[in-house]
Amino acid sequence: MAVLQGAGIGEIGAVVVRYYGGTKLGVGGLVRAYSSGLKQMLPRLVTKTKMLREKGSLVCRYDQLADVEHLLQRLDVLIEGREFSELIRLTLAVPLSVTGSINKELAPMSQGQLKIDFSQ
Repeated sequence: MAVLQGAGIGEIGAVVVRYYGGTKLGVGGLVRAYSSGLKQMLPRLVTKTKMLREKGSLVCRYDQLADVEHLLQRLDVLIEGREFSELIRLTLAVPLSVTGSINKELAPMSQGQLKIDFSQ
């Protein structure tokens, strides 16, 4: 457990499998064996940074979609759903780091009409 806690990685678990049963190594030897296995694998671990996001929705016209998608991509906003009718409704996952400013960036491209609704 100390090896995982000292690795500086959040949300991690590990399973070490031994092919030999028994306790000939003793409790301390088992701890060292398991720790050694973890230490060997941690440098090979592929990690992914988890970004906290807030759900929101945005309604836009078809002629605005390309500009909206470009802005969303630039700000690392995920489009989780699209509904097409007379207007387009986008379901979004917006990084918390831009939730306060994204509507200010949408305003100039739509004369203030576009706004993400975070009240879901």
